[in-house]
Amino acid sequence: MQIVLKIVFISFSFALLPFKLMAEGIKDQLTTSFDYYSDNVGVKVYSPLIGLSKRLSEHWGLNTSFRIDAISAASMRQGNGQGKDGVIVDAVSGASGRLGFDDFRVAPTISAVYETGDFRANFGTYFSKEVDYTALAGFGSLSYGFNDANTVISLGGSYEQAAWSATTNRALYPTDEKRQTQVNASLLQLIDSTSYLQLRFSYTKQEGFLASPYHYLVNDTIAQFDRYPELRTSYATALQYVNEIYEGLSMHLEYRYYEDTWDMKSHTVKGELFYDLMDNLMVGTRVRVYNQTKAGFVKKLNDYSLDDAYIVSDYRLSDLQTQSFGISMSYRPGFIDDENIAIKMSYDWYQTDNNAYIENWYGASQIKASFLNVALAYDF
Repeated sequence: MQIVLKIVFISFSFALLPFKLMAEGIKDQLTTSFDYYSDNVGVKVYSPLIGLSKRLSEHWGLNTSFRIDAISAASMRQGNGQGKDGVIVDAVSGASGRLGFDDFRVAPTISAVYETGDFRANFGTYFSKEVDYTALAGFGSLSYGFNDANTVISLGGSYEQAAWSATTNRALYPTDEKRQTQVNASLLQLIDSTSYLQLRFSYTKQEGFLASPYHYLVNDTIAQFDRYPELRTSYATALQYVNEIYEGLSMHLEYRYYEDTWDMKSHTVKGELFYDLMDNLMVGTRVRVYNQTKAGFVKKLNDYSLDDAYIVSDYRLSDLQTQSFGISMSYRPGFIDDENIAIKMSYDWYQTDNNAYIENWYGASQIKASFLNVALAYDF
């Protein structure tokens, strides 16, 4: 399976302002974290990570990390929420008939960093292995600060080659491969000593088998696996504004617009507040609202027929609205030598609006989920 739960947790720094727009310099650091996800449709994800960053010379550094995702999902053992076929496994997560966790992923990453003056480069590779999905990617980025480092431009990209090995022994047509190319660019501009703007743009091209091998639709006339187009191109633009309202309190606002060649469009609005309770303790809160229009080939569930070129049962391609709320804490214990240890925690509550596609698959009208992250970083 291809893990589709994108658990994203925000990391925090203490010196939010005045700003240093260039990325933090190469350092010797050991990090470890644990992410946990749980929802009302029986999905649980346990995700530990360990990472090491090491300065090799004046200009060069090395970053490595190793992540494990262990997934338990009731629908993977039971078929979909309606129980129409317990033999075919869940599209979202993959393998049936396993003891312990229903799926398991390992994901090592290694990258090299080069920096000199206001120029910084990063390039590396990423590997991901699951029961039925393997991916290998290469990535890189360049950033340069000018105008006394008050303006920073960045350009990055990645290429991923992946292949399915469906646990149902199903032959995937016309290919079991998936390829993704992504290009990112950003412009960061310091407005004054207490605020900045960042403009981001991304382009993504996906090719190959883009559906899940497991998602299927049963209605009054058909019982068919999902079928999607073999090409998808998307564009996204985001604008972020950060301002220190007064000393110790900062505000982050962001808007993101997305559209793709499947006629999907989305709008994301996010707001965050961070407050320094003490010199070594910062707390935060955030809210996020997301609205998405359906893909152009998505219909009502009972309207699909054998004549349709594309068939969809996955709620992520339907009209979708979600909301999330989160809190965070970042703490540097004062008794530690030179405050070299940072402890970070965050919790997020997420839910979708009522959705017919969710109810069809999971037997619940909406998804309600909790995200938890605990992380520790040690500078040595």
